[in-house]
Amino acid sequence: MEFKITEEDFKNIHNGIYHLRRVQEAAGNLLSERLMRDINKALNHLEKGTKSVYDQESKHFDDKIDYFARVQEDNGFKSIWSIHKVDDIRALSGYSGKRVKVNGEIFLLKNSAPSWLELWEVIDHAIVTQNDYHVFIEQFEQEDKDTIVVWLGS
Repeated sequence: MEFKITEEDFKNIHNGIYHLRRVQEAAGNLLSERLMRDINKALNHLEKGTKSVYDQESKHFDDKIDYFARVQEDNGFKSIWSIHKVDDIRALSGYSGKRVKVNGEIFLLKNSAPSWLELWEVIDHAIVTQNDYHVFIEQFEQEDKDTIVVWLGS
């Protein structure tokens, strides 16, 4: 039998392990040696039990990095896509508007319901035009019905 774990479940388990490790460190000499060993043993079991999920998540992340790098290379982009929740760069973005705001400057979109790739094209053009060293596309925000704002990083 194979069990499946959701991304949200995995995040909760990961955060729980992290916080238990921090509690263990903070407890230091307050707890008996035996209790500290038991806590450590339990945490080791949790980490061992989630190893395959960590491995899958790591491979999935690496695959996405490779995918976005291929799209970047195929299109000659200078900018780097850093929004890893996107699975298909050609899919509609879910944002709408006639323009994208990049570093406060407005750039026009061809379509009012752009794909992720269309957004990337316009943003890459903006970054090159502005000669900006912030080349990582990190986040979008719908400013108003006609304007999509992009957040860049370096």
